[in-house]
Amino acid sequence: VSQFLIDSFLRLGEDAPVYAEKLNTMVRNTAVSIGIKSPSLTKFSIQDIISKIDYKILAGGVFTSTFNVMGNLLFLLFFFIFVVTGHKNIYEAFKKRFVLRRVRPELKKIKKHYQEKVPINQDQTQSFDEKLEHEKSEKELQLSDTFNKITKQIQHYLIAKISINLAAGVVVGITAYLFGLDFALILGLFTFLFNFIPTIGSAIALILPVLLSLIQFDSLGSTIAVAVVIGILQTLFFNVIEPMVMGKRLNLNPLVILIAVLIWGYIWGIIGMLLAVPLTAIIKIIISNSKSKNLIFLNDIMSED
Repeated sequence: VSQFLIDSFLRLGEDAPVYAEKLNTMVRNTAVSIGIKSPSLTKFSIQDIISKIDYKILAGGVFTSTFNVMGNLLFLLFFFIFVVTGHKNIYEAFKKRFVLRRVRPELKKIKKHYQEKVPINQDQTQSFDEKLEHEKSEKELQLSDTFNKITKQIQHYLIAKISINLAAGVVVGITAYLFGLDFALILGLFTFLFNFIPTIGSAIALILPVLLSLIQFDSLGSTIAVAVVIGILQTLFFNVIEPMVMGKRLNLNPLVILIAVLIWGYIWGIIGMLLAVPLTAIIKIIISNSKSKNLIFLNDIMSED
């Protein structure tokens, strides 16, 4: 597969002048056919546009964008590394805070209350100690179960997301090949990569094959067919299958997933969109283990079941 990708990218570089000339012809013919007489369109040349680009500014913008993307990817990588490697320490800290410091004082208060009112013999004291250890063990098990659920939910999310994107990339690549589009393998790869970005990723992944079809075939009918078929596939994978799979694996309401993407995206931008589902799953797991009536109600709203 890697060799095919390398060959495809090399061929893309070699065929770039041919596609540039096809684009020039398409724009000029379109301008003439609809009666536009502007020289910028009737004598359109993508090469002239490229030659006027200030590459210093472009290079600076590319560097900044690349730096930001790499920073976001590193942040995402470190987030999951810390979740995997650091959750045990966090678990121990929570255990000390919520188990040892809460259970013992509560039971000791009960014990002291009874000691003040009723004389307690050695057997009763032993019973209180056993109850203390039993209560502590239950709290520890509950806390441990919560942290294990968080880890598994994140793993399930990553596996599901990668699997869906991979399936979509393969299907779109095969579809592009059946339509006779050049560089079908590259289009499949871009579909796989761009759809890690919710919402806008699917749009970008759809624009690329449509634009290539328009340049390559010089036919509006073929381009519409490509747009419709690949658009349906994108909708099927990322508006139907993905919410269903994510909802079942994470037990999250699809509407909650959509709202989470919007909220986290507003807070952290693209990186927030990428982290929206696992972060929301973590919040849901935590509140699902609460005994508060309000949080139980919120958990019911967030759940798919």
